[in-house]
Amino acid sequence: MEDKPKNNNLPKITIKQKQILLYLYQFRFLNTHHLQLLSNHKNPKRIQLWLKDLKDKAYIKKHEYKDSFENRTKPSVYFLGTMGRLFLKTDKNCNIEALKKIYKENTRKESFITYCLTVADIYLHLLKQNKSSEVVRFFTESQLLQYDYFPNPLPSAYISVKAEDKTKRYFLEVFKDYAKSGILRSRLKAYMQYADERQWEEHAGEKSFPIVLFVCPSENLKKHIAYYAKALFEKDYEEKFQLYVSSKTRMLHNGDTLVWEKFRI
Repeated sequence: MEDKPKNNNLPKITIKQKQILLYLYQFRFLNTHHLQLLSNHKNPKRIQLWLKDLKDKAYIKKHEYKDSFENRTKPSVYFLGTMGRLFLKTDKNCNIEALKKIYKENTRKESFITYCLTVADIYLHLLKQNKSSEVVRFFTESQLLQYDYFPNPLPSAYISVKAEDKTKRYFLEVFKDYAKSGILRSRLKAYMQYADERQWEEHAGEKSFPIVLFVCPSENLKKHIAYYAKALFEKDYEEKFQLYVSSKTRMLHNGDTLVWEKFRI
């Protein structure tokens, strides 16, 4: 593991700006709308000033979309820059292996960037839905790299929702827009194998197996994976874990209405 150097010689930034860097570490790509909501700041001009300063100091970079009318209407998207990586190497909560990926962020495909933005959208949706008495913790792939007992490949996020003395836990699986039925089926079978191996119970003690959440690219794929799960579970004569399914459209454009459907045998 690399040593984490001191960052005394790096350009100075504020605590609020450091939080922006941590959000970009967590989600990889975020737009200005996300950052305003995450920062809980009502003044968009203040966020713009913070972002400009971070960009000028090479802490972050702006994603350059291909020029088109549609892209010109989109909010600006940012990701960590070289200085941001150096700064976060001193943070004990940031994983060196995750930070190494920053060098390739400017080569990421649009599909991957859209995926990252969707994960952030879903996190904000969950925050909006949770009750004031609940505490939501949302760990993305970057934050899960340090653990060796999570499903492989890692889920899009591991979520815990604590309310008083009860905690619910979830594995969130967000599928990219180009995903076909075979990818969803393969991922479901991987979760079934993971459940059979009982790695979660071995490492998490008395914590029950997390509920699995599938966010599918379309309503048709949502229905397909529900039927496929039913067939697999019936074949094994048991529901190996709780599975809830939704679609990207239903998740992000249904407002406050119920978006999850529980799969049942």
